[in-house]
Amino acid sequence: MKLLAEIYAPTEVINDEFVIIQSIDCHDREEVKKGQDIIQLETSKSVVSVEAPIDGFIELLCRADDEVEVGGVIAKIWSSAKPSSKTKTSQDKTSESKAAVTSLKAKEYIAAKNLDISDLAHDGLISLDMVRAYNNAPKEIELKTIIRNVKPNHLNIIFIGTGLHADTLHTIITAQKSQHVNIVGIITHDANIVGNKQHESIVIGTEQQCTPSFWAALISHNIHVAIGYSFKDKRVCKARERIITSAEDAGVSWHNIQHRSALIEHTANTGKGTQIAQGAIIGNNVNIGTGCIINSGVIISHDCNIGDNTHIAPGAVLGGNVNIGKNCLIGMNSTVFADVKIPDDTFIANMENINTKDKF
Repeated sequence: MKLLAEIYAPTEVINDEFVIIQSIDCHDREEVKKGQDIIQLETSKSVVSVEAPIDGFIELLCRADDEVEVGGVIAKIWSSAKPSSKTKTSQDKTSESKAAVTSLKAKEYIAAKNLDISDLAHDGLISLDMVRAYNNAPKEIELKTIIRNVKPNHLNIIFIGTGLHADTLHTIITAQKSQHVNIVGIITHDANIVGNKQHESIVIGTEQQCTPSFWAALISHNIHVAIGYSFKDKRVCKARERIITSAEDAGVSWHNIQHRSALIEHTANTGKGTQIAQGAIIGNNVNIGTGCIINSGVIISHDCNIGDNTHIAPGAVLGGNVNIGKNCLIGMNSTVFADVKIPDDTFIANMENINTKDKF
């Protein structure tokens, strides 16, 4: 058995130090003919086809998706089908220090998405899949933007939520002038509006970016959290629950949003991160959980208990000693009679009359 030729990653790709094996068009130890395409390489500029320089049997020293050094041996041609034991591949011989090179397809994707990948840490060739993964991964919110907006002698708040309901709550907050409230930034579910301004406050990031380090930064700068949106379907309800749980587990300080026209007995516990809208009435010994929404015109009679992340919609009336679980929706103008217990995750339609626990 005689070695007939060594095949190198072509050195004419002078601007690259490393390339990626895009595909291999033959099998190891297969007989190949001179001029036959055997390997496709992805460079920063194009896809390069490598041909067999001579008839013989190929020994492959690389695999698809391998990153190989330009000028390194990627295959050998032998006179018979049983080559000697494989030598180290170009991948094995690659030095530890590599200059980052971006592939052509990755460059096209970056341009189409207008991406900045300057903080993508990688040595060697940056492929399309790497850039896609980088783009889809949630990024850290820039804390310097938040810190810059903090005002001394103010109640500084991160406001979570955008949309029509959030607009109403902004109005309530800005009316709380005696508290010197300052919104340092807004968190949204809509990545398309990050960077925009709403109500003179900057949208700084999405809910997916609210990491433990983000919550920790808020705590260290004494920034409170206000939940500024509602829900009317279970998908949004669960998304809302996730962010409330994440913030609560981190130990954030909550800010309740309460309209000045709401009537609340002094014995009621209005919970943390609660919204209490216009004209709501909350009776004696009522207990409200974390992140609840008590919407406009709601009446909650004495001794009721409301679970975390539950929405009592406009005009709903709860009789005395009603117990409602977490993640529930009580629809508009519905009535829940006294002593009824409603389990977790229950959604009640608008204008329902719930007068017996047997319904559940």
